[in-house]
Amino acid sequence: MSEPRKLPCAHIFCMPCIKLDVQRTHGLRCPTCKEDHSHINIYDLPKIVRLVTPTITHLEKLPETNEEDDEEMPVSQLCDVCTKEAKEAISFCIECSKKMCDKHLEFHDEYQNTFTKKSHNVISVEVYRSFPAKYEIKRCPDHTDRPLKRACESCYRTFCDRCDVKKKCHVLGKAHELTSLDELGRRFKEKMNAMIRSLADKLTDISNIEKKTYGELADLKETVLHMSEEVDRVVNEQISVIRRKAEMLKTEIHMYEVEGITQVEKFITGLYKKKQCIETLHNLTDELLSQSHDADILKEYKQKSDEVETALGIDIGTCQFPFRRMLIRMGDFKDIELQLRDSAPSTMKFRMKEKKSTRVCSTISWTNNKNLLCGRDECLEVRYGASVEVMSSLKTSSVNGVALHKLGLLALYWRDGKNYIILYSPELEFLKLFGEFFRTTDKFSHLACSEKYVAAVDPDNRQLKVFSGDGQHLYDMKLMGTMRPWGVHFLHDGCVLVTDLMAGCLKKYAMRAGSSEPVWVCRDLLSPVGISTNQDGLIFVSSFSAKKIYIISQQGVLLKELTNQKLMNIKEVYDISVVGDQIALACGQDGVVCFQMMFDALVK
Repeated sequence: MSEPRKLPCAHIFCMPCIKLDVQRTHGLRCPTCKEDHSHINIYDLPKIVRLVTPTITHLEKLPETNEEDDEEMPVSQLCDVCTKEAKEAISFCIECSKKMCDKHLEFHDEYQNTFTKKSHNVISVEVYRSFPAKYEIKRCPDHTDRPLKRACESCYRTFCDRCDVKKKCHVLGKAHELTSLDELGRRFKEKMNAMIRSLADKLTDISNIEKKTYGELADLKETVLHMSEEVDRVVNEQISVIRRKAEMLKTEIHMYEVEGITQVEKFITGLYKKKQCIETLHNLTDELLSQSHDADILKEYKQKSDEVETALGIDIGTCQFPFRRMLIRMGDFKDIELQLRDSAPSTMKFRMKEKKSTRVCSTISWTNNKNLLCGRDECLEVRYGASVEVMSSLKTSSVNGVALHKLGLLALYWRDGKNYIILYSPELEFLKLFGEFFRTTDKFSHLACSEKYVAAVDPDNRQLKVFSGDGQHLYDMKLMGTMRPWGVHFLHDGCVLVTDLMAGCLKKYAMRAGSSEPVWVCRDLLSPVGISTNQDGLIFVSSFSAKKIYIISQQGVLLKELTNQKLMNIKEVYDISVVGDQIALACGQDGVVCFQMMFDALVK
């Protein structure tokens, strides 16, 4: 068979027969399976280096074949140079594109050393047979007798030394920027190797999250087991009185366990799908890099690069377990009652601190992907949540407040007697001026955002400036009984929380135009400023100078005060943001400081 080529349907024919058929029918249709391939350039059909089959003289004389015979035939193991009785080949010269026996390999090396003074790249025939397409000489589709030698760095097209390269590049709009195919292939291999490493790192991150999630599930089961044991012990003390209540409580605990297991199974299912997607992309990219010719790599590079970029942007997320619960023992020895209640953190431990801070950090918020949005006196920053290192920064005037918006990030500025609210993209690109209002002082104040409203504190007039979700000013809300409003935070019930720095209290207000009286007031707080809530509905308030964090219920009851030795060494705290068990503080000249909350789940 002369110049065997394989059609997309996997049937193999010689190139002269294919050309003859195309000239006769003005198309290309497989005689065996009748599949139409007229859209294919016949010069792009893959070559078969050598077939161990009888010679076939014309396309129409091919017999019907079984699907089992459609696989590509093995490459010949005989020497391509031997003219009489061919010997078994032991090596392959990439430059000559020939397999050689031991005798012709010796002649080949001697000829190169004596006459050309150039050393050819010779590999073992076993390596060649593993991926023959990778080592074949790619020929120009327009000049079939010429090998591809050059490539454009912009559009990735390949050329031989006879191709007209002065035609305009569809990327540059002018002549192609040419580089040798070997050099450009080397560069793109390095880039794809980097992509493969990034994919491997992403898979490692997924595996770590998977292990951590299973560990948390084991902890949950251990906690549930301990709760059940405690329930049994108390029931045995007064079994005649509380047996019925104990069985009901066990059912509630079981539902708590079921809720946790359901969350884990749902999370693991999604995580497995993401893992499968990335593993498939990793393996296909690695296969392309290891088994394909440079020209094929250039052809596939743009698509693979886009797919890898999309894969690396997949959000792994974390498993959201049910609200933490703890067993509470109530009553005296003769009348004991157990209840399963939401658990407040018992302590907090120091995690990390910004290494060097040169600007006052006055406001902070966790973003949706667990990074930190920070407002300072001369810039707006996004920092990595895992290390508090700067991810991106934007030079601005003084930033008083920040908040997350459905379209991006909001920042509240004060400059020349006026407050400006600006909407940015997650990459800190300016999107629009969201709102503005006049102020006579530069007192610190915060910003909050809900699904319906955006509220900014106006400390001069002791009110909230309320805007719609698209930036339209709706109304002013007068905060009755408030002396120096500072922090603001929306609750899920549509109400809003406001801290009063001078009065030392936290107030809950219903949203309405005009004057608004507080729904409830939590008093006896020292210099309260920033406000945040967690998934359990607990309210966290930071103190400007008292070196503590207040934990308050949704009914306005002070539950606990948290502190830490590291917090005792911080001069002032301007704002707080909580996500999961993580606390981030905006600490003025001390910059960003992070803590982790620790929870108990024991009978008290």
